[in-house]
Amino acid sequence: MAKEKQPKPFLIETNGHQLALTPGVVMSVLFRKNCEVDYLAVDLDTFPQINDGEGVLRIFNNEDLARWTAGIAFDPTATGRLRTYVPEIKGKAFREEYGWNSGVIIRENPTETEKQWFTEVQVDALDKEWAEFKDE
Repeated sequence: MAKEKQPKPFLIETNGHQLALTPGVVMSVLFRKNCEVDYLAVDLDTFPQINDGEGVLRIFNNEDLARWTAGIAFDPTATGRLRTYVPEIKGKAFREEYGWNSGVIIRENPTETEKQWFTEVQVDALDKEWAEFKDE
């Protein structure tokens, strides 16, 4: 029997802050439909340097990361069936690399509030791209 890897933190950088994600700090929010809205939710209680450690940081536009940390993904077709494989990045499953998986919330569709958050992130990204394009 293969020995389970000792859990180690998953390091990410967001808004100039490096965060060491560990079990219980991060959740993957996955949708059977509208899979493009899948996101990571990080409990900021562990990170006082961000927003005084209050609230939840939602990381959109990286649905592959949300699926990888969860270790599952949904077929983006209307059937919304659970895929039978564990997502890999650079040839490794998250659990294989870090010894744990994020908690997972699974719902049919995002709420209206989640859709709004997702849209705001898209608009912000387009604004930044437009500003960079104008400066060229």
